[in-house]
Amino acid sequence: MTISQNLIFLTIILVFLNYFCLKHNIFVDCVNNSNHKKFVLQTKPTPITGGVYLLFGYVLSQTYIYNFSEIFYFGSILIVGYLSDIYKNFYPSLRLLFQAVICLLFLVYFNLNISDVRVEYVNTLLGSHIISYIFTAFCLVVLINGSNFIDGVNLLSAGYYLSILISLIFLSSNYSLLLNQELVIILAALLTILIFFNGFNKVFLGDGGIYFLSLIVGIILIKFDIENSIVSPYYIICLLWYPCFENLFSIVRKKLIKINPQESDNMHLHHLIYRMLEPQKSKIARSNLAGLIILLFNFPVFVLSSYYFNFTKYLLIIILVCVASYILSYYFLKKILKKRSNNS
Repeated sequence: MTISQNLIFLTIILVFLNYFCLKHNIFVDCVNNSNHKKFVLQTKPTPITGGVYLLFGYVLSQTYIYNFSEIFYFGSILIVGYLSDIYKNFYPSLRLLFQAVICLLFLVYFNLNISDVRVEYVNTLLGSHIISYIFTAFCLVVLINGSNFIDGVNLLSAGYYLSILISLIFLSSNYSLLLNQELVIILAALLTILIFFNGFNKVFLGDGGIYFLSLIVGIILIKFDIENSIVSPYYIICLLWYPCFENLFSIVRKKLIKINPQESDNMHLHHLIYRMLEPQKSKIARSNLAGLIILLFNFPVFVLSSYYFNFTKYLLIIILVCVASYILSYYFLKKILKKRSNNS
């Protein structure tokens, strides 16, 4: 089948799968399991089948990063995510351990690791295969959990990764860089359809979906960086700065107020933006708009980083501006909301 035929087939499967899940109350989002989900989501159940849809599309395409055996690792990370979705008492530390083991085994099996970060001292350390594998696995785990943090409003996580894939397609096409374009185009097409359903609260990625999506795109980006020496590794960081910094910022923020960094809360940037929007709007509309606002902020980041993809100095400036903008926006919104709360 062609790509378009596969997409039509998969969309029909997704509709029937969602109907089945709702009818039998399986694989639906457990809003009551999480305070931050109660905050932005309606109480009506929504299937968390986005990850299954992406995995089916990836398998059906028969286009792999390396070979068919990688499905085992992607399927495993999807299962870990769904266990997190279904079981409220799934220990965060155990979840992190599973993520790290899956990532590390994938990297070792396919001999994939980061060895060049354009810093001589660090590159010397990464010359050790053990350190390099551990460092690369750590980066992937940070990405997975940061992506899970941003997956709190509609359109945001799927839209963010769609933007990354479009940037890769643009760059590889214009500069003849090595990239498995067929796989990237398929993933981008799958995400486009998923975003449409997500915008109407008809399907969520869930932890399983975001784990799968962030891992497969993370692997694609690492391979892309390794195979194209002209590309600065900081181009990859520019593409992933938001979920990774969200993870770091959330950990530091929670440590400062002395709460468990692994506990979810309603104080992420997308939550603050959501609260700033008119309360008269429906939760779905506010959720969609909050996601779009962050995507629009990141649009010039992707454009500029794609233009300066081989200029490390400019990419570092972009990263610093992004981080500063995030921090300033966060505390500005927090101050306004606090003032609004005191006046009400």
